Amino acid sequence: MGKEKPKILFAEEDRDLAESIERFLSGMGYEVNIVYDGAQALVAFEQNRYSLIVLSENLSRVSTENVVRSLKKASSAPILLISEKNFSEKISRDFGYSEAIFCPFTAAEFKEKIERLINESAPTNGKKDEENKL
Repeated sequence: MGKEKPKILFAEEDRDLAESIERFLSGMGYEVNIVYDGAQALVAFEQNRYSLIVLSENLSRVSTENVVRSLKKASSAPILLISEKNFSEKISRDFGYSEAIFCPFTAAEFKEKIERLINESAPTNGKKDEENKL
């Protein structure tokens, strides 16, 4: 039986950008679940386990900040925030994301952050639960 592909939840309201990034991440060997707002991100999270969560900074229906807070309560999966520099410089790590990447960014920068965050989180891989405890 083959190794399961790491699964990424990607929340981005710009559908063209989301589909472009989905193709990029799929080409890297990841399984990608795209959602288009914060409410969809929370529903998708409840239905799946993710190795990484990637969120745009300005999600609607449920704000990015509230999505991050909810996910951090139930998950050990890292959260990568895609942001404009002027917005994120105001946000501290207390906000709950693992790391941010600032627009514009290169494919190489994005790939490096994705791979590093997934590799660092590999032992826990997803929701906080008893099976992850030693």
